Amino acid sequence: MGELDQKRQEADKLRQEIRDLEERERIEKLWPEWRAREGTFWKFRNSYSCPQSDDEKWWIYRRISNVTKDGCMDLLDFQIDNDGRLDVRERKRTSWIFESWSGWNPATAEEWHEAARIAEAITAKLLFT
Repeated sequence: MGELDQKRQEADKLRQEIRDLEERERIEKLWPEWRAREGTFWKFRNSYSCPQSDDEKWWIYRRISNVTKDGCMDLLDFQIDNDGRLDVRERKRTSWIFESWSGWNPATAEEWHEAARIAEAITAKLLFT
């Protein structure tokens, strides 16, 4: 290995160490805020493509069930679109460092549970009738 390759390898290693340190600092700074989000509910206005009106939009609901100090969280998302299709996604170990929360609004437990009851009714109708 030539001197230039060796220097590049050293530089790559240093860059990785810097990224790791920056991530640790960011986690330490944001940890109290994210820890407080554990057990909270959220909603996001969703649609297909370019809706012409609010009637063509629906809510995605999200529950943050666990937040870990290493920068991860467990989420449960579900939505019922305008055609009545139910989509449920459990997401484990999602990074709260890089997750975009733009457009997400706090939701109450009552909003979450009401939407979950509707999702439960759709599931029951599909599976048991």
